[in-house]
Amino acid sequence: IIGIAAFVSGMFSRWLAKTITLSPHTQRNYPELQKRLNGWLSAALKTARILTVCVAVMLLLSAWGLFDFWNWLQNGAGQKTVDILIRIALILFFSAVGWTVLASLIENRLASDIHGRPLPSARTRTLLTLFRNALAVIISTITIMIVLSEIGVNIAPLLAGAGALGLAISFGSQTLVKDIITGVFIQFENGMNTGDLVTIGPLTGTVERMSIRSVGVRQDTGAYHIIPWSSITTFAK
Repeated sequence: IIGIAAFVSGMFSRWLAKTITLSPHTQRNYPELQKRLNGWLSAALKTARILTVCVAVMLLLSAWGLFDFWNWLQNGAGQKTVDILIRIALILFFSAVGWTVLASLIENRLASDIHGRPLPSARTRTLLTLFRNALAVIISTITIMIVLSEIGVNIAPLLAGAGALGLAISFGSQTLVKDIITGVFIQFENGMNTGDLVTIGPLTGTVERMSIRSVGVRQDTGAYHIIPWSSITTFAK
């Protein structure tokens, strides 16, 4: 048993030393895909190695008469544990696949490919980055909640607590939320882009940077102003 476990663990260790290498064309079109795939592969192999060690320990205890592994595996508790582990593995797998596909599509849109496709505008980059971050939060939250539910945790109090926490945070970050929402709508309407000459209130200058919270404008005098989106009521370009 120890020899088999050591052999299997050694195989996983050798596989961990290997990495997925994508073609140069794919790496240019999907800049983070190779790194992301290697990260998932490493996590999966490490998990498999841990499970192998756990099974080997239980078999060893069973051989010594300290634990009846086969009886445990056939009774309700063992079958339930295996079913839960399989469901959790499937949940994590599909979550990882979904996030990898969606994030790669967004990164492909943000990148310039080998055909010389121009980079997207600052407005598009900002919106896509915001959308990618929102997807990461949504997928992670849903995955965690489903996994907790699978292992028997009552997530109803967690959802209620998250709602109360979100309400408290919303009261304390009204300005930040207003900045983000106003910025998103201005960028959706293509109101301004990097390089535009704009007049915002008494300030006239060139847009150098746009984020989800503010816009950076540099005047002819060299002065650089960071203006929160929520403070912009009207502007001209």
